[in-house]
Amino acid sequence: MTGSILSEDGDRKKILRATAASRRQQAHIEAGPEAAILLADQFLRAVPRVPEVIVAGYWPVGTEIDIRPLMRRLIAADHRIVLPVVPAPTLPLKFREWTPDSAVRPGPYGIEVPPDDAAELKPGLVIAPFLAFDAEGWRLGYGGGFYDRTLRRLRGLGEVIVVGVGFAAQQVERVAHDGLDEQLDWVVTEEFAKKVER
Repeated sequence: MTGSILSEDGDRKKILRATAASRRQQAHIEAGPEAAILLADQFLRAVPRVPEVIVAGYWPVGTEIDIRPLMRRLIAADHRIVLPVVPAPTLPLKFREWTPDSAVRPGPYGIEVPPDDAAELKPGLVIAPFLAFDAEGWRLGYGGGFYDRTLRRLRGLGEVIVVGVGFAAQQVERVAHDGLDEQLDWVVTEEFAKKVER
């Protein structure tokens, strides 16, 4: 069952993000560590992938669903994995290569990132976390606009598939959006994988 409508208007953003973060925390507790394996299974069964496409994952922080098992399985299927790096607050993300043997270091916002000498690559598939999502593929992010700027740039350069991932309990009735927001192509949770209909 979906939650209440999420509006992005004015000062309500902080309250709504706090509410969504609280819901995600509860979902993280209830779903447990096995949610990471279930999500990987859902993703690999449903999401189409061009052979050897470069996949942008992320290093999970706090109560974000853990996609490290998925990233390892994608590497085993001959995909290269990159992780996002914040170059500056107003710029799109960069992506540097990661393997299970890679060292990671603390980057901006306390997020682990590959070392500076890791290869910088352009992904053809992006896996993005969120605080909340709706059935139309709109996501509530953290407010920095990093993914929206990045996805707009990548889509301008060519075809890219964008997959939002999280817990099923993070779905809400509606996430309000404007011309700066980028829509997801797929949503994958521990319970389902769904292509967004446009």
